[in-house]
Amino acid sequence: MAQSLGRNRHLIMAKVDNRPGVLSRITGLFTRRGYNIESLVTGMTVSPDVYHITVTVIGTDDDVALLARQLERCMEVIDVKCDGGDDWQFVSREMLLLRVPCQDPEKRVEILNLCALTGCRAAGVGEKSVIVEITGDEGAVSGAQRAFEVFGGLEVIHSGTVGIDMY
Repeated sequence: MAQSLGRNRHLIMAKVDNRPGVLSRITGLFTRRGYNIESLVTGMTVSPDVYHITVTVIGTDDDVALLARQLERCMEVIDVKCDGGDDWQFVSREMLLLRVPCQDPEKRVEILNLCALTGCRAAGVGEKSVIVEITGDEGAVSGAQRAFEVFGGLEVIHSGTVGIDMY
């Protein structure tokens, strides 16, 4: 049974040859087809000749499935998977770094307690702020972020979605 990222967000994962210009050609395909890439994460696999790309796009199931099929036709692409298939299961995660301003030691304690309650991690504690690391699926990350909004003045850095398929 396939997962869904929700809100017409779709995950496309591809294994591609590790050669100069491959990422540019792949993102060009998305652009030519009129898709805005919401997030893009890429990195090496166990083989230095193969890169793993995770792309998040917004579109209908049918449109994104067509985009994935077009991606499969690219010469440098080894394998493509799209979250619209009924037989594909995957695990995806996002990471968020929040800078929560706090000059008051009591407020700092409140932030650290909220970290413990939400399963987040204090990645750094300074005199004027706490850096909170939130990792999880889309729902967990957005829920934890909302919990910290009561402190106001947040600075947010959000990673793209990274995913791996289950065999």
